[in-house]
Amino acid sequence: MKKFFTLLFVAFACVGTMSAKYQLSLDDMASGWGSTYDPATKTISFDEEAWGGRGWWMAPDNVPLNYIDEGVEYIVVKVASATINPKLCVQYTDGTLNEKNELNQVSSAEASFTQSSKLMTLKLDENYDKLIQIYIQNGEWRADVGTEGGNPAGEVVLLDAYLATEEEYQAALAEGPQASTGDVIINGDCSSDDTSCFVAYEWLNSDARNEGPARIVDGAVQVYVRSQAQAEAAGNPTLDDKGAYANWDSQFFITFGEENALKDGDKLQLKMKVKADKEATVGTQCHTAPGGYIHWYAAGDVPFTTQWSTYESKEIPVATTGGWEIAQAGTYTIAFNLALGDENTFYFDDMQLLVTRTSGITKIINVKPVSTARYNLAGQRVSDSYKGVVIQNGRKFIQK
Repeated sequence: MKKFFTLLFVAFACVGTMSAKYQLSLDDMASGWGSTYDPATKTISFDEEAWGGRGWWMAPDNVPLNYIDEGVEYIVVKVASATINPKLCVQYTDGTLNEKNELNQVSSAEASFTQSSKLMTLKLDENYDKLIQIYIQNGEWRADVGTEGGNPAGEVVLLDAYLATEEEYQAALAEGPQASTGDVIINGDCSSDDTSCFVAYEWLNSDARNEGPARIVDGAVQVYVRSQAQAEAAGNPTLDDKGAYANWDSQFFITFGEENALKDGDKLQLKMKVKADKEATVGTQCHTAPGGYIHWYAAGDVPFTTQWSTYESKEIPVATTGGWEIAQAGTYTIAFNLALGDENTFYFDDMQLLVTRTSGITKIINVKPVSTARYNLAGQRVSDSYKGVVIQNGRKFIQK
């Protein structure tokens, strides 16, 4: 029976003289199924018509790797980026062969991650000391959708992959995320007239508001704010709970899309150039969509002077419940409270919101016993008399 992976003879090498880390080669991953691999860019591409996987065969010539003898305990995969939610999978053997001279699989395990995860890890099961294969799978593939298209296609770009000791695993966690999302603001440098990330509101009362895209003039976002007297004359001040003129009566918003919403454990940092016609200090809030207030603290208080200056917030942690100097999960808009009493014009340029994503969080770990069930490529269970390509325990082969 032909294995669904082309055998890959993994050359394990200790990295440096002091490390016991065993490298998994990114130069040539096994052929896998429903996927392709580009070693130049270290990119796995999954198509929408197949249950996709790509990885390393750990048992050349039917000699499985005994990872316990080698002193390693974890699989560590560092990810540059992903456009699907990947899974990290492992299959174990007891070293015995079946009637077809193939290694018997005795168990498997998987760990699921989100596409924002920069570190995928899986602790190896000490009850099974020998490895058949390790692979990365498209975790969003669904058997009920089948192979006629409709499953999500996507990519996973790798940085590194190795088997690690406990010490090396802890070191990988301590390194933290390997990348951050630096481009969540479109046209932050105001080099074009795209204002899709910028909105300006003036609240008329508790139920209505004037709204529209902020203007880009002379290479910067400009937001004009009426004075309290002008707002009162127009009959539209919003009062706070103490009856005072509320600084959120006029707001500027930087919105970066629900798909980039902040998550518990993330960190954010706001960088931008600002100035105003009159000096002011502007507070920030967390919102969902513009106007969808959820927390009173986002990226600190921003000082404006009459000359351009650079504001750079500290790195703000994100939690399920926001607090002082803590932003709130679910945020995908930063609001600036501009109604400070005076008539003023505020200017924003070179806006950058750096979101450092949580890494290495395992969402699900499933240890699965070996099953005799076999399925066709549409995900339907078939009998032993079925002829064609079948999948059993993650292995794909032709049943004759």
